[in-house]
Amino acid sequence: MNSPLRVFVIEDSPILLERIAEAIADQPSLLLVGTADCEREALQKIRSLKPEALVVDIKLREGNGLNVLAQLKWEDEHEAKPRIVVFTNYPRQEYLRNSKQLGADYFLDKSTQFSDLPKVLIGLSDDEQAAARA
Repeated sequence: MNSPLRVFVIEDSPILLERIAEAIADQPSLLLVGTADCEREALQKIRSLKPEALVVDIKLREGNGLNVLAQLKWEDEHEAKPRIVVFTNYPRQEYLRNSKQLGADYFLDKSTQFSDLPKVLIGLSDDEQAAARA
């Protein structure tokens, strides 16, 4: 059996975080390894936990998710970079463009694409497992 995709969620709404955590827990190919609700905490935990995928909200309790992505771009080039899903209530073109420039693999609107999140993460999990077999 393959190991589950290790997912870290950056979200400042406790209600949404709970819904996201439940959606991840319902999928055997996914494992929630940590959460954060602000920029500083997210960076510290991501660096120590080394998740394989990030779910990133743009607006946080302190700071924002795009700043987290910008700071992660300066990490060790030899270290595996997590796959990134920006998951926001602000589906503006400039946020989409900035997210892609900062390495986001997906950009989802929470209000219309919430049910797509587990499918996208499972797809990332399948990609990771295929890469591991290659």
